[in-house]
Amino acid sequence: MKKKINIKDIMIVILCFTIICLGIGFIVISVNLNSLKNEKSNYDLKFTDVTNISTVGGGNKKPVGDIKITKSGKLLDMNFTLYNPRDELDYNITIENRGTIKAKIIDIMESPEFAKGNMKNNLLPISITYSDVSDTILDPGDSTTLKLTVLYNYSTIIGMKSFKYKIGLLSK
Repeated sequence: MKKKINIKDIMIVILCFTIICLGIGFIVISVNLNSLKNEKSNYDLKFTDVTNISTVGGGNKKPVGDIKITKSGKLLDMNFTLYNPRDELDYNITIENRGTIKAKIIDIMESPEFAKGNMKNNLLPISITYSDVSDTILDPGDSTTLKLTVLYNYSTIIGMKSFKYKIGLLSK
């Protein structure tokens, strides 16, 4: 006699196969979860590159700017010398998240703060401006660009101006 394959038997085979696949899936997910759990998160947001995009001389001598990345990429140490009104230096500064977690730029800190208070008068007629990157959130591997402009404004005060300036990165 021939045995007939019953619908009930087919359903039992399908359910057994489903249970085996679920078990294998849970094992794979558990192994991946353990490896992610054991991996340490790394926070590393820093200045990575400084590029001079434009130098405009207002006279015979061109302005000079020197920017060094220090303190493991957390600080820009700058020296500028501008000779004539209308001298201008423009820089693109790259800020990159080289860590494994998201990072947020809270603010850019200046030293000295030439834009505020008593220090503003010490630098006249020079103005320093930079683009606003505060509240920028960077995923791991992402970067953003800070544009820095140093300008010798036209005024009755003339002569060579040489000064030091620092920018730091405040982030979380």
